[in-house]
Amino acid sequence: MEEFYGVQRETAGATPTMIRVIRICRKCGAKIFSDAPEGLCTRCVLKTALVILPDPVVPQERDDPGQPASPVPATTRDGVVPASKKKASRAANMLGQLGDYELLEEVGRGGQGVVYRARQRSLNRIVALKVISLGQWSSTPHLRRFRRDAEAAASLEHPQIVPIYEIGEREGSCYFSMKFVEGGQLDEVLKREPMSTRRAAELLAKVARTVHFAHQHGILHRDIKPGNILLDREGEPHLTDFGLARLLEQESTITHSSDVLGTPSYMSPEQASGHTKELTAAADVYSLGAVFYQMLTGEPPFAGGTTYETIHMVLDSEPRSPRVRNPKLDRELSTICLKCLEKDPKRRYSSALALAEDLEHWLKHEPIQAKPSGFFTHGRKWVRRNPSTTVLVTLLVALAIGLSVTVWNRKPAVLISKSIAVLPFENLSPYPDSAYLADGIQEEILTRLANIADLRVISRTSTRHYESKPRNLGEIGKQLGVANVLEGSVQKIADQVRVNVRLVNAQTDSHLWADTYDRKLTDIFGIESEISKRIAHSLQVKLSGREEQALALKPTNNPEAYDAHLRGLSVEARNYATAYSRDLVGKAAGFYERAVQLDPNFAIAWARLARTDARLYFNDDHTAARREAAKHALENAQKLEPNSPETLLALGYYQYHVLRDYGVATTTFERVKKMLPGGGEVVTALGRVARREGHWDESVTYFEQALTLDPQNVELLVDAAWTYAMRRQFPTALKFYDRALDITPNNVDVIAVKACSYQAQGNLQQAARFLSGIDAHTPVRDTFTAKITQLRLERNYGEAVRLLQARLAPLDSSSELDLRVWLALIQHLAGDTAGAKATAEQVRNTLEAQLYGDQRDVSENLAILSQAYAATGAKDLALKEAERATVLFPSAKDRVVGPSLEENLAFIQMIFGENSRAILTLTRLLQTPYGSWFYRPMPITSALLRLDPIWDPLRADPRFQELCEEKQPPATP
Repeated sequence: MEEFYGVQRETAGATPTMIRVIRICRKCGAKIFSDAPEGLCTRCVLKTALVILPDPVVPQERDDPGQPASPVPATTRDGVVPASKKKASRAANMLGQLGDYELLEEVGRGGQGVVYRARQRSLNRIVALKVISLGQWSSTPHLRRFRRDAEAAASLEHPQIVPIYEIGEREGSCYFSMKFVEGGQLDEVLKREPMSTRRAAELLAKVARTVHFAHQHGILHRDIKPGNILLDREGEPHLTDFGLARLLEQESTITHSSDVLGTPSYMSPEQASGHTKELTAAADVYSLGAVFYQMLTGEPPFAGGTTYETIHMVLDSEPRSPRVRNPKLDRELSTICLKCLEKDPKRRYSSALALAEDLEHWLKHEPIQAKPSGFFTHGRKWVRRNPSTTVLVTLLVALAIGLSVTVWNRKPAVLISKSIAVLPFENLSPYPDSAYLADGIQEEILTRLANIADLRVISRTSTRHYESKPRNLGEIGKQLGVANVLEGSVQKIADQVRVNVRLVNAQTDSHLWADTYDRKLTDIFGIESEISKRIAHSLQVKLSGREEQALALKPTNNPEAYDAHLRGLSVEARNYATAYSRDLVGKAAGFYERAVQLDPNFAIAWARLARTDARLYFNDDHTAARREAAKHALENAQKLEPNSPETLLALGYYQYHVLRDYGVATTTFERVKKMLPGGGEVVTALGRVARREGHWDESVTYFEQALTLDPQNVELLVDAAWTYAMRRQFPTALKFYDRALDITPNNVDVIAVKACSYQAQGNLQQAARFLSGIDAHTPVRDTFTAKITQLRLERNYGEAVRLLQARLAPLDSSSELDLRVWLALIQHLAGDTAGAKATAEQVRNTLEAQLYGDQRDVSENLAILSQAYAATGAKDLALKEAERATVLFPSAKDRVVGPSLEENLAFIQMIFGENSRAILTLTRLLQTPYGSWFYRPMPITSALLRLDPIWDPLRADPRFQELCEEKQPPATP
């Protein structure tokens, strides 16, 4: 963001494009940022708008984005009003004028604006004039934000806030003028000489009270740092640059909630993670603490080699005690500073005023309110800093107390008398098209029974593998852990339907009840209701008023709409497997859409439509149209039945799949869980959301709980296995894959993901055995990529290229871009440089024209684009897009996907010789649970680093060799 009085800084700015790479101005040869308009430097842009002369002053290139930058060479001393009017006159002749202002000299610049010392001619006074950098190329949102920020700052009248004089716009340039403080920036003062601890405390107390004043007026500063604290001639502090401020009670439509605003070394973790809508005054308290840390130690609490590395440290590292860097420091001041820097906003000072008062207590030699971290707090932070040691200790404890309790225990569950499994209904109709009735009726009966709290119901995902009329009901009951089994058949003739059902006690194989229902097709829901009521009565289940209503529910009066709904349920049921099929989900969505067109008051169909649209959006259709379709369907369901389990489930999936607001989704799913205590689907959803948040132990617990409710669910078993694999607990993961294969022995998708576990452990021979049957026509992409990964690890480049080309040949050039960039990578490994470049250029051209969608989609496309740029030798662009991807979708936002973007950045860094940074990232990722970009769905491991040729450029480095040889323990959060 903006720097006043001679400091230039590269930061994570208002949009992801603020992460910049230095290039050359095509007009004057000055160094510029890669996203500068028309490829011109700021001076050449302003030359048109401000009528200035050539002969630019080139700003110094920053060495360390996490540290304060070097001053920009000027015609006067650093950041102080010049003594010579003659020199100022020469500067004015160079710069020209802007309206009523004569520009004397440039004193600062940043991502959004340039600051000049100027003379306001009408009042004959010296001012600081801030002009938006893009001049006449400015977009409307930039100008609107610039004016809004200036107006917010101008509304604050306080002796220690730099006052705003005027806000204006001229020839496409937006500007505001403010008081020119005749002194220097705090960071420049700190560079010249150390500051005493007492002086630091006095200074920060005043700044904190100033910040509290702004908070009382509903404004957050959002960019408190030494460069924005000006000291006048008397040494009094003045706070400036509210360019990042936002009215607390006014929701901006200009800055997206995902924007990372602020300066990395001083921004709070919640700000660094992009959660700007959730910012409170605690974010500014954190920044005050970061400034105080630098005043006490001479360094900010976190400063990496790049913006990305600094942000990563802010999010995941604990600050070292100031007393480590300054042993003479008072313990209480260190405690005050560290309280401001707590990761959890609730553990910081409750307000900037509370911080000021505690500093004043210290100055008066009175007891402070802040307390040093206790044993458990230190322990928690130690765990975060020492994950490897923690893992070893945890494993030893787990082995000591938990060997006898394993999640793959095959012992039969304790049978509960009020429990039931509904087996697939047999289709006796002479027409194949009628098979949907059997699936739909079974699913509807299950849905009604699942509403009964006093009854444990096994979901269809566990029963779909059984025959319609099996002979071994007793064994099935034991496998599913239920005391009762319902089996049935459906026969449709013309407009009539016959449904036969039989309820059996699986333990004794005795019939509890059987019946036949002959009805017209228009009364199918009447059959489902009667069967559900009869089951509840036979099992002597207690029913509440709401549950009785749910059993008797008539969801629609339109038979055709209900028929379309049943067809959708049948198609969805076929997609409940280990492999996601966009075609099947899309087909189901089409049936639900048909149902609501026939009956706009069909609430359950609206809820189902919302869920399928949300699932499509989450997996591959990241378009605004799909997002709006999911939202529209959900809103209709909420209008009709806002508190039904079906609507609330749709809401939870919308929050999870579309909004990716995992905390809110968890709250919604927990609410549904109370309504459907026997439903395994809700518990599974909670496990998946917990995994996205990085709550790995909690996720495993949910999956284990879901498996007790749904023990034969292959999809759930694979989910649990994947969670263990991401934590590098491969033996446990393999046991879950084996359980899934016991149920579906020929499931090629499960076989492939099991092979990936062997790849991650370096057992290529075993992996090859499982992958032998996969070819270019294998439907599921992840299953196919497991084969490509195997061939790459075996360095069989020819076969890998052949398979990729065969798969991509019939497809449009804009599809499967990740596979196309993989093709370029393997062509390069095979020595086909020209072919790799041609393939990469095709990917580059496609992506440059279609960077759209939600954050995850854009970030993944940026990662693919970075690889395409790398393959064509465009170093600056490759590094820029790889880093943008990590900032746009950081690990803190999604612990499954986020780290894979860091992995890609390490790969790009390695390609262009930045080996140290790449190795540093790989070292961290080896201790991080996640799903890898290059080895999906496994994480990176020492064995994969050792075997994969893509890391060959690092092989000679002893640090990399150590990573390859070290046997990594299972990762923990």
